[in-house]
Order: sequence, then C-alpha cells, then structure tokens
Amino acid sequence: MRASLNKIHLVGYVIGVISLIALFFINIWGLDFAKDLAYNPISIATGLTLNKLVLYILNVSMLIIIFSPESGEDERIETIRNYVIIHTFIAAIPMSVILLGLLMKATSLLVFTGIVLAYYIIIFNICLYRDSAIIYMNTQQKTIFYKEANKRMKFSYLFLPTIAIIGITISKHQYQLFPILIIGMAYLSFLIKSVYMHWQK
Repeated sequence: MRASLNKIHLVGYVIGVISLIALFFINIWGLDFAKDLAYNPISIATGLTLNKLVLYILNVSMLIIIFSPESGEDERIETIRNYVIIHTFIAAIPMSVILLGLLMKATSLLVFTGIVLAYYIIIFNICLYRDSAIIYMNTQQKTIFYKEANKRMKFSYLFLPTIAIIGITISKHQYQLFPILIIGMAYLSFLIKSVYMHWQK
C-alpha cells in the first residue's frame, strides 16, 4: 500500500495536470506544433513552439515525480523501483519501434519521452499499491506468467483495427490525426496488458 504523497510529488503532479490541460487548450485554439513562436513576444528561442515548451514542462514534472524519494522509503520500495526501471527500459524498445518513423522530429521525441516517463509512473504506482506478484517472480515464473497474460489479453489487440477504421474516416478531414490515433491505440493496447499483468497480487 502506498503512503501519502510527499510535497515534492504533489508539486510534480499539479504541474503535470496543468501542463496536460494547457496542451489540450493550446491545440484547441490552433497553436499547433509547427507554429513558431520566434516571432511572438513570449518566444524563448528560435524554433520553440508553445506546444514544445509545455511538453518540456510536462516531462520535467514527471522527472520530479520519478526522482523524488517516497515517504517511508524502504527496501521494498527500492526493490519495486529497480524492477520498474528495468521493465520500463525493456518496454521502451517496442514503444520506440512504434514511434520509429516520428523520432526524427524534436516534438515527437518529446512526446516519446513523455510516454515512457508516464509509463514508468503508472507501473511504479500500481506495483507500489498492489505489491505486484511479478516483482518477486524468477525468470521461469515470469515467462509462464507472460504467456498466460498474453492469452487472456488478446482482446486488447482488437483496438488497433477498430481505431484504424475510425482513423481512416477522420483522416478524410484531419489526415494528420491518423498516425497519432494509430500510435495512441498501439500504446494503449500495450499499456492495458502491462497494467493487467502488474495488477495481479
């Protein structure tokens, strides 16, 4: 069970939520990734956009959450942290393959970094709250567990063709949203399966 949030974590979560809300309204108002703020009074550097600036802030807020010690830090929390770091590093490989075509752009790299950091925070908090069984399994037990989880979570892959159909329809008017939708659903499918595996006590 997780102890109460310390003040540093709380600051990180507040900044993160504000940044997500800001990203939503910035895009609603049409200040997209390609709009250069170099000609705007609030510009900080050439090539910096408002979206990129907020993404930087969002990523920093998540780093604050990740690197701040937990209340009542002990050996159990250290074990969970070590496991989640390794798991996230391994999980980042398929995530990077999904985003391979977009990683050449600075904005996409910021998004990818944010996705990996968010994934770490989600899995870490689940493991901390549930005291997940997978943390204490050996390699052979994990292999069996992964196979069983894959069998039970096959339905999650149905998200991809479903969203592809929706995406094709949307792309007739907003074609730039199509790859974002596909990537988003691929990540969601992966996340659902990971959450399921780490939810088991």
